[in-house]
Amino acid sequence: MDELQRTLSELFQAGIENNAVMNMFFDDYVTFHWVRIIFGSILTLAIICTSVFLLRKARKTTAAYGFEKRVFKIFGVAGIVISLAFLVIIYANIATVDNPVRGFGWFIEDFAASKGNIYSDEMRSTFNDWLQLGTGDMPAIIATEIQALGNAYRLKVVAFGISGMLIFAMSLWIWRTLIKKSREFEQVNGRFTGKDRLTLFFGSSLGTFTIVCSFVLIVMTEISLRWVVSPSAVFLMNFM
Repeated sequence: MDELQRTLSELFQAGIENNAVMNMFFDDYVTFHWVRIIFGSILTLAIICTSVFLLRKARKTTAAYGFEKRVFKIFGVAGIVISLAFLVIIYANIATVDNPVRGFGWFIEDFAASKGNIYSDEMRSTFNDWLQLGTGDMPAIIATEIQALGNAYRLKVVAFGISGMLIFAMSLWIWRTLIKKSREFEQVNGRFTGKDRLTLFFGSSLGTFTIVCSFVLIVMTEISLRWVVSPSAVFLMNFM
């Protein structure tokens, strides 16, 4: 454990409220978790609504259109499973907000056990001195770094958000095309030929790949948005 890690541990044990600098980072830590709860809840609600819509579509689709019915059912069930996983994450963040001091304490313990080699010795020394001082304006080197982190994550929000929406739109087009084709195949032949099955297989593979990519990008957008709102929390974590 180096000097900075020791300082953080000692200040936490002495009481966060007794140090203005420590209290500022603690408030940002709490804000970070509130953002996770809010945006995580919005994303989860959107997934649940979409899943219910797809499952209802699957129920209303006749057995004659088997491919279409399976697509709706598979994505509907997958959405419910993902929503349950997200609800567990949201619950964990609610528990943290309910007792933020305990959560921050665990974070400080992890910090104390880390190697902490990301930032330069000058940054670590400046941050350590500011923490020990406990008051005063934020040092320029730290203010510049936090601003740079905020700007970087703003760009990520834009890049991930736009990419996610474009790929999601592409995925919707692929699945709509596949469903339309499957209806045509079933109406013309009464069943799928080998060529039809091959077309649907490769199309489904591409559609699944794009929907997974768009989902990952949307999650990364949500993660980056948290850091935009609380860049000082990123700054603190980067010391770990």
